[in-house]
Amino acid sequence: MTDTPDPTDTTIDTLDRLNPKLLTEHLHTKFKVHLETPEDLELELTEVVEHNPSPRVECFSVFFRGPRSPQLQQATQTLEHRALGTIGLFLTPVAMDQTGLTYEAVFNRFRKIVSATIASASRIQNDD
Repeated sequence: MTDTPDPTDTTIDTLDRLNPKLLTEHLHTKFKVHLETPEDLELELTEVVEHNPSPRVECFSVFFRGPRSPQLQQATQTLEHRALGTIGLFLTPVAMDQTGLTYEAVFNRFRKIVSATIASASRIQNDD
């Protein structure tokens, strides 16, 4: 086993490009979760919510709706989508009613533009 990333694994690239705008374009579409059972579980993307957007930090939640059974445990799940590809998301069950469960995934990260600016500023400071 090595720490070298698998060049054929596009999960990281896909996760990096996910943002509220892109996910909103895929509202009410299905994501497949592979289980250790003969059948896969289907989740529907039902909502995308931005939390206090700022120039430096991107923070948003996505909500999925699934059946009451089987219930996914809070964990990183591998989801497949026909347009977005394979995505590993940490899903947490947040609500349940008579018809099913709602799961949430939270994104909280520095925006790429800010990261590039910080890297440039760091290089300038190191040159002094």
